[in-house]
Amino acid sequence: QEGARIEKAVSQLWAEAAAQRNAFYERSARSLQRVATKLQAFTRGLEDRVREKTDSLHAERERLAALYEASASVAHSDSLQTLAQVFVRQVRRVAKADAAMLRWADAERQRYALLASDCLPQEMLEQERCLDVGNCHCGQAEALAGTRIIPILSKVKATTCERHGFAHVASVPVRLHE
Repeated sequence: QEGARIEKAVSQLWAEAAAQRNAFYERSARSLQRVATKLQAFTRGLEDRVREKTDSLHAERERLAALYEASASVAHSDSLQTLAQVFVRQVRRVAKADAAMLRWADAERQRYALLASDCLPQEMLEQERCLDVGNCHCGQAEALAGTRIIPILSKVKATTCERHGFAHVASVPVRLHE
């Protein structure tokens, strides 16, 4: 009898020790899981910040390269037409636009004349060579001209831009400084 009681007590001790050992391991595993989750979140945040900074530096490098290229082109341009064409190409590339154009404002005759363009469809070039003030989203009177992003949302008659697949137009007045 005494041996059976001792054996039962030893079995209970082993069972309690195993239960406590399992509880300890479970608590330890949960703690380690929380630490791993926090480290993962920290690492993800750090990776995101590095990616954002890398993207920012890449964009800045592109802008500086475009500025350098434009500066070099200005020095080698032999005409206003060549200079305007280089300028439009650079603006389109830096803005990541599908196309770009530069218009010369003739305030006296209330018209805009196309000076240079890059990646515009030929048909659009022919239609847009000379534009009366107010006949287009981007052809505003000089006094009202300002930098704008214009969504192309014609409900009645499709505009030239819309017919050629453009969804937005950025209008940026460039003034000559003398």
